Amino acid sequence: MRIPKEDEDEKRVLCDPLTGQYVILPELRGHSYSYSYLGFDPVDKEFKVLFMNTSDFMAYNYTDHHILTLGAGELKWRKIQCPFTHEPFWERICINGVLYYSAQHSDSDGKRSYVVVCFNHAYDGGFPLELRMWVLEDVHKPEWSKYVYTLRDDNKVVKVNSNLSVSGMTATGDIVLSFKYASNPYYVFYFNLERNTLQVQSVESKVLKLIVIA
Repeated sequence: MRIPKEDEDEKRVLCDPLTGQYVILPELRGHSYSYSYLGFDPVDKEFKVLFMNTSDFMAYNYTDHHILTLGAGELKWRKIQCPFTHEPFWERICINGVLYYSAQHSDSDGKRSYVVVCFNHAYDGGFPLELRMWVLEDVHKPEWSKYVYTLRDDNKVVKVNSNLSVSGMTATGDIVLSFKYASNPYYVFYFNLERNTLQVQSVESKVLKLIVIA
């Protein structure tokens, strides 16, 4: 709900019609049009608001969107990014912590199609780390089988903001995954297929500068 006041910017408000309680959301200036969705995270038992900035009704993948967690702490927006560009619609529903809403998406050829967007409030701030593996079962046919693993560290979903690459395998059979581009700290992931366990190791490096005097 948005409530405008005379000589003031309109305020975004969440209201419980049964109790009459309401909360004024922190000010967040967006584009000329925006979408707001409310969802519930059953794991942490928290309500969360997804705020999507749009330009000409389109939510672009390079635009910052925001997440707000409602609780006893300070109300503060956190930035996220959507993995693809689409036009959100208002029809939505939240089931078991997953927000579903209808939208329209355009492919690289400009063909538009209706889609259902799935947004998990438990994964905000990044994307779940997922490993997809194709195994050659029969070399003569050939016949392939697909395996999908959602990688977790200490029962928590590991969130990343870019794709990982398989760098190799250790002597104990762990698959080594890493980022394509260097960062500080740099994260390396070790996934064991048999135990279905994931270990994350961060490496901090110091940049050395070499000055040559001619």
